[in-house]
Amino acid sequence: MTSRSRVHNGRLRAAVVGVGHLGRHHARILGGMPDVELVAVVDTRIEQAREIAQARGPLVQAYSEIGPLLEPEARLDAVVVAVPTMLHHDVAIEFLRRGISCLVEKPLAAELGHAVALVNAARAGGAVLHVGHIERYNPVFEALQLTGFRPRVLMAERRGSTNFRCLDVGVVLDLMIHDLDLILALVPSEPKTVHAVGLNVLGGHEDEAMAHVEFEDGTVAILTASRISDTTARTMRVWGDEGCVSIDFAARSGATLRPTESTRRGLDLDGLDRSRPETLRNHLFGKVLRIDPVHRDDGSNAPALAGPKQPRLGVANFPSTMPTQREPLAIELEDFISAVVRGTSPRCSGLDALRAMRLADQILRAIHSHRWTDPNSSEPIMGTLRPRPVEREAAWL
Repeated sequence: MTSRSRVHNGRLRAAVVGVGHLGRHHARILGGMPDVELVAVVDTRIEQAREIAQARGPLVQAYSEIGPLLEPEARLDAVVVAVPTMLHHDVAIEFLRRGISCLVEKPLAAELGHAVALVNAARAGGAVLHVGHIERYNPVFEALQLTGFRPRVLMAERRGSTNFRCLDVGVVLDLMIHDLDLILALVPSEPKTVHAVGLNVLGGHEDEAMAHVEFEDGTVAILTASRISDTTARTMRVWGDEGCVSIDFAARSGATLRPTESTRRGLDLDGLDRSRPETLRNHLFGKVLRIDPVHRDDGSNAPALAGPKQPRLGVANFPSTMPTQREPLAIELEDFISAVVRGTSPRCSGLDALRAMRLADQILRAIHSHRWTDPNSSEPIMGTLRPRPVEREAAWL
């Protein structure tokens, strides 16, 4: 375990390995935390490491490899691992074996066996293993969790265009893993059956994926993910006995959809002019169903879902956006540092992330074992479907 006496008697000594697109922000935030001393940054591009180190102050060291941080003289308490996914295991395990706590960016590892090894190394070394599933700190997801809402059907969609930074893994571990983690945090049951298909466009790994997961208690999750979409989405709809919660993670907004009290007693359509679409819409979302925004109580850090006492809102002002709040990455890092100092479990522990990795592995196995029938061949096509190139002549037909 990290030496608690050293942490409590002074500032926690931390480093960041990998200071590219995301790691530079970890360094920025850690460098500004009063209880943390950012002692070093590491990047194979030494000039990049030096630039980030200089921005954080003259005492921050820059290295091109992790060796110096593994020496006892480094007296390191915690490290953020923000290297490419394929390197998560090889980098993080060296620190965990020495009892140095790690925040590893998602996904935990590029393959399930490596994820298991990291969890075991953290346990053996007495170190905290935190995984950077940042959506756990999205206020609209916090709001959903606080309600105790019991999901029955979940539909998650996550799509966008690739930034070409995570092509070492497919879209399941790149994007869908976010929603797998969130769904597992909401559903108090284990996955029972998994069906999935994938589409390979860029080469190497799946770029589109669709999965259907049924849990032991009957809960069903339907997920889609794409990194080759010309539009973006980070949404989830959760249906339960109480109604439906719609969430937009990017906008940090959402709303509940519930039957009104009168609808619970029976659907009344008497006197309704069914020839006017707007009248029908207003009746559906006013008299039949009730929409309430996700909101945060003023003066409180705890978000909440609007309850029955809140006034009914019409379609015109749905959904409601969460008020401006603190940077989720800063909250995540504070959670990590607190777990290291107190010896407690962070919001997304290594075991939590391992559950998401296990489900992702099931989805990938389902994708790779899926059979496509080609009418022009007696042999089935296995795994991800890759579109054939279009003949130039045919493109002009």
